[in-house]
Amino acid sequence: QGQFQDDTLESQVEVKQVQGQLRHYPLKLQTTLGVKGSQYDIKGLNFQSGPARLTVDGHLGQHSNLNWDLQIPELATLLPDSTGSLLGKGSLKGSLDLPHLTAQLTGRALKIQSLQLNSLQADMDVNLQTRQDSQLNIVATNFKQGQTQIERLELQGQGNVANHTLLAKVT
Repeated sequence: QGQFQDDTLESQVEVKQVQGQLRHYPLKLQTTLGVKGSQYDIKGLNFQSGPARLTVDGHLGQHSNLNWDLQIPELATLLPDSTGSLLGKGSLKGSLDLPHLTAQLTGRALKIQSLQLNSLQADMDVNLQTRQDSQLNIVATNFKQGQTQIERLELQGQGNVANHTLLAKVT
């Protein structure tokens, strides 16, 4: 359902339930999506395929407040020629022009086609809204793709928009 009111699109779509199969695993999706001008609402997005799950809830726009959670205990259930696990959660707050993004992501024994990564740990708190410091810490071990091999990659960042540093260590 939708309408134009004062030259602004207002619409809402309720996906009560989509069911099917993905790579021989049961697939389910349900959510309610809405738009009102430049404000987008995502209410209770729940995607499941086998043991993999993604949930998203909140809104995007001038005053965003969106949270997400990702649980993929076995990547092969979603992607062909892949293995490993990927778990994460995060949020996006504030305006889309100057967001405040937080995320934690953990990957183990990842292989996607020819790309391999033994472990991935990412923690970020990036705030473009204010002069508050942001933090970025990413550690990846045993990266391999083709002839390229990196035993350990560390990225560390801190500071605010006007004054920040990024340090990379590769061994």
